[in-house]
Amino acid sequence: MLFQDDKGKMVPVRGSPYSASFSNATKAETNHLNGPNLPKYVAKTIEATQTWMKETSNNANTKDKNMEDIKVLISVVDSVKQVTDQNDSMMLQLDQLEETLNLLGTQNMAKDSHVKQTKKLFDEWTNLKKLAKEMKKDITPLVATETAKNNSAINKLEEDLKVYTQDMKKRDFYKYECGRESAQEKLTGVFNEIAEF
Repeated sequence: MLFQDDKGKMVPVRGSPYSASFSNATKAETNHLNGPNLPKYVAKTIEATQTWMKETSNNANTKDKNMEDIKVLISVVDSVKQVTDQNDSMMLQLDQLEETLNLLGTQNMAKDSHVKQTKKLFDEWTNLKKLAKEMKKDITPLVATETAKNNSAINKLEEDLKVYTQDMKKRDFYKYECGRESAQEKLTGVFNEIAEF
């Protein structure tokens, strides 16, 4: 199977050659655009989207959560970021769902419950974006505080390691005159110090 690329050249479609197969057991209407699989796809997409929005809303909300716990804070930050990152793809998915239901409506195949659920999904998405925006404002100071704490801890560790490295150079085993056996004994003590550190 070939298609014309942006340079006007006919090239194979990625993944080709394709081969089609048919089964006598499959009903012919299954292959139609407005066949029985499209309403099933709509129902499945609505359910998956509802589940994702509910879980993300629960994870992004700071109500009744201990925001002093760093794991909880990271979970909220991730959920808020996910809403921001998924904005375009979610709007596309909701628009496609709406258009699919419009198509099914022209064939009298659209269920009223699916149409209502899709409209509700648009409202839920708007509410979820508002929630994410509010939560981002709420958690920004907490994130800044935790970032400062972590940066401070990292800087302290780096300084401690520098001091420790300098101290190591002053020890006897660092000098050639120490000898192998003596150096081995002293190194065992150093390994114990590192384990405690």
